[in-house]
Amino acid sequence: MTRTENMPAWVYWALWGIKGRVIAMTFLVVSGILALVVVPEAVMMGKFSPVIFAFVPLWYWQAIAWMDEHDSWA
Repeated sequence: MTRTENMPAWVYWALWGIKGRVIAMTFLVVSGILALVVVPEAVMMGKFSPVIFAFVPLWYWQAIAWMDEHDSWA
């Protein structure tokens, strides 16, 4: 993926190296599944640093939505 003039840095970094929407959606699903497994386990163990995994699917979702809204997929 190439960065356009109007693309925010957070979108570029979220989708850095991802070639298309299908691959981005795959990353979204995998990160969502990982968050569903890691976050509850981390909370039960009392270790809250892995809770950051909960925000990764949200980041992908917002980046994909931005790309869709601005027709920026190659």
